[in-house]
Amino acid sequence: RKLTKKVENHLLIPEISEVCKAVEFLEKLPQVKDLEDYIDTLLVRIMEQKPTLLQVRSKFK
Repeated sequence: RKLTKKVENHLLIPEISEVCKAVEFLEKLPQVKDLEDYIDTLLVRIMEQKPTLLQVRSKFK
């Protein structure tokens, strides 16, 4: 019985770790959304005011 309990507890450790990682990820989602919104707004402003800043120049010129 004790051996079975040890095996069950040992198997739960990776599962608990995965749940903790998932919770951390979900907690960061609002921050990621805010950052995406900020970048989108910034890119729109650049495209409206100075689109040449976004042009990629060839290295072979």
